[in-house]
Amino acid sequence: MSVLSTLFRYEIRMLLRDTRTLIIAVVAPLILFPVFIVITNFVEDADERRLEETTYTYAVTGDRADWATRTIEAALLLDPAPDDTTRAPVRFEARGAEGAEGLLSEGDLHLVVVGLSPDAWRAIQEDAIAEADSADAAEMTLDPDVPALQIKFRAQSDFSRRARDRMREHLSLIH
Repeated sequence: MSVLSTLFRYEIRMLLRDTRTLIIAVVAPLILFPVFIVITNFVEDADERRLEETTYTYAVTGDRADWATRTIEAALLLDPAPDDTTRAPVRFEARGAEGAEGLLSEGDLHLVVVGLSPDAWRAIQEDAIAEADSADAAEMTLDPDVPALQIKFRAQSDFSRRARDRMREHLSLIH
């Protein structure tokens, strides 16, 4: 046992003499980790502010674009969280529908809302059911008399996903 304690004391003494090892193993993490945490929090807060302050742009297309425009305008007048004072109100701006799909894929639009007639919506649902397995198909419903809204967005964009979420919140208030 005395041999082990002598070896341990020798190694600790050698370690304490090597300042580079001490700096890299002890001092650097004590300084760098808090700095990384502060920087990460700052970047996240800045990103969240940008997401909240953005005016989201959308275009309305489809064979029922007129109905979809009226529905969206009515929905955007409603406040989905009237009691939540911590969340900034969202701002949406309509753009022309000309080339909306291309503008969405290029990042010049956050959303494309497609107003679909009952027949067009039924065709989309039937195609989805044909491609889905039986478990997914059981959850899909067909209502032949109701027009529908389809929201298209860019999944790789935080702004587009946030715009989709906020638009859904507003639209869910319309019955």
